[in-house]
Amino acid sequence: MSDRLELIHRVISDIVGAINIARVYPKGHLEVLRVQNRLYDSLISALDTHEEINFIFLNQMVYFEKLPVIGNKGVIQAFYTIFYGRGIERLTFLKGLQKYELENFFEEAYADKSSGIKSKDHIKIGRIIPQQDLGMSVTKKQWATQTMASVYSNARKNEELQVMDVNRVAIELIKTFNKMSDPFKYLVDIKTEDEYTYIHMVNVALLTMKLASKIGFSGQILVDIVFAALMHDIGKVMIPEEILKKPGSLDDIEMEIMRTHPVLGAKYLLLHRNLPQITIVAALEHHIKYNGEGYPQLQPGWQPHIISQMISVCDVYDALRSNRPYHAAMFGEEINKRLNMESGSSFNPMLVKNLIQLLSVSED
Repeated sequence: MSDRLELIHRVISDIVGAINIARVYPKGHLEVLRVQNRLYDSLISALDTHEEINFIFLNQMVYFEKLPVIGNKGVIQAFYTIFYGRGIERLTFLKGLQKYELENFFEEAYADKSSGIKSKDHIKIGRIIPQQDLGMSVTKKQWATQTMASVYSNARKNEELQVMDVNRVAIELIKTFNKMSDPFKYLVDIKTEDEYTYIHMVNVALLTMKLASKIGFSGQILVDIVFAALMHDIGKVMIPEEILKKPGSLDDIEMEIMRTHPVLGAKYLLLHRNLPQITIVAALEHHIKYNGEGYPQLQPGWQPHIISQMISVCDVYDALRSNRPYHAAMFGEEINKRLNMESGSSFNPMLVKNLIQLLSVSED
């Protein structure tokens, strides 16, 4: 976890701990003061690098910087319940926070719910007014990201795949985004390395959905395609993090380990029932090129399924537009040139043509 997110998790944990302790011990008790002092120190540390620390409580989720907070579900749910249960949808701590403001705030926070919690000079609370509302599409995108984070976390622990949850994400992405002429502006930018895997999956699913729709897929097969796109890189959770996050080129041994992830992902998916079979195929094939090269090496002359080909070109597009440890983000015409250069070898020329047409709409 990045230092910034670790600090935010500590702030949330300390807020929940401070309120719970204050409900058990009387005002002024040494344990209450100790926990509140620790929280104050956490907030001051966070405010050293932020003008404000802003949390939003919405749809059973906590958001920080417009992204869902991922981590200890029990603590995050308690944080949500404490404030949303008091009618608070937004909680903001501002630079300049004073210790007495925090003490007054917590006296109100752990008091009887009939009492109100009031804003202070450097602590602001309230509801999300329409102008500040995240909006249906943004909220759906963040909900999808949160859900896929949970799915990938379970896979990392070799737990049961949440097939119904992934299917629900696929359906909601289609309902929310497929009629939009320009879904590309809703792709999520990757801010931290910890976010990359599951945010990348949602981005690839959005791109693949639009590409598949453009060339004529619809109905249940479109749902299956989006499901497969969401799960295509599941094998990467089984690769050591020091390889996934290595800043720079992998050595030969590391590259061989990395190249096992399609097979690992397909094997994990084979253990589960009631998921579209194309999901297993796409997980296995998404690094096999249009000309049969790539990995894993299967039979001579093997050509990947058309859905695997769609996911492959969309996977590369989102990787190119993202800042990664080993390359800076690319833009517009630069990406088009890269896709055209590999058309007919890495990628299906028909898919490259249609994806670039979609990109040109996005850039108009």
